Amino acid sequence: MLLLSLLLLTAAAPPNGERRVPSAERRAPGAEADTDTTFAVSPGTRLRLESMNGDISVKAWDRNQVRVQAVHSRRDQVRISLAGSVLRIEATGRFGPAAEADFDLTVPAWMGLTLEGLNGSIAVEGVRAPLEISTLNGDVTVAGGAETVKLASTAGGIRLSDARGRITLNGTSDEIVVSDIQGDLVVENISGDIILQNIVSRSVDVQSVSGSIWYDGTIQDGGRYGLYAHSGDIYLGVAEAINATFSLSVFSGRISPGFPLPGPLTDDARGMGQRRSYRMGNGSAAVEIEVFSGSIHLLRPAELAGRLSRMLRERRH
Repeated sequence: MLLLSLLLLTAAAPPNGERRVPSAERRAPGAEADTDTTFAVSPGTRLRLESMNGDISVKAWDRNQVRVQAVHSRRDQVRISLAGSVLRIEATGRFGPAAEADFDLTVPAWMGLTLEGLNGSIAVEGVRAPLEISTLNGDVTVAGGAETVKLASTAGGIRLSDARGRITLNGTSDEIVVSDIQGDLVVENISGDIILQNIVSRSVDVQSVSGSIWYDGTIQDGGRYGLYAHSGDIYLGVAEAINATFSLSVFSGRISPGFPLPGPLTDDARGMGQRRSYRMGNGSAAVEIEVFSGSIHLLRPAELAGRLSRMLRERRH
């Protein structure tokens, strides 16, 4: 039986400038062991955690401390080190990364996070700082984030709420759901719907290869909004009192407004599809919508919210 090592904070740093952070571990009677340790951190410290297999859960509190709880094999250990302003956490085995480890962290709300997973879901709640989170196989769920928020999942969904700042989301094979955010927004998804609710932004760039796009948010004066889908419909909420110039293009599908639009519908110059441009108010915002195979639905915000609510309710059943 390989005993898990106790990580001690030494008075002198190793040659590479890295400091070990104290850790306490509690044995489990079976094949698993628990790590549970709490230590102080200075403002400005950023946390980095890499995990090969296992879920990661992070919650915020109002202390300048980090608590690390982990469940892992008794043959593995959790290493915690501080190099400069980066607090690094990883689970290791005899010959490399640990076979599996589930982490539950509690961190200061101001602490920036870089979380990387291979097989496992990642959830973060209450952090008001920059976030960079990615996993290969699992969901990413975040409530919070500020300044710069980057989320990615290859085989899992992405859900983000209550974030502020520059936001970039990249998905591959599941839906992306975003709500209650403020700031510039870039979203890319290959297979799955993109649902954007209660968005306050002057810059929106959303692209989907196979899936529909729903945008329920502001169209602000001077803003830039681009919604692009290869195979799927696009639903956009359009308030009556806005200043925007719309450029709409459909190759195989139709433009379907829920209210009268000014100006005629123009056929594509190649004889396929439809194009339409029109202006509301002084036209200061630029809204560009392009669909290759699908339709464009322009709806008043209340109608869009109703349709979206029904759609989500039907999915839950």
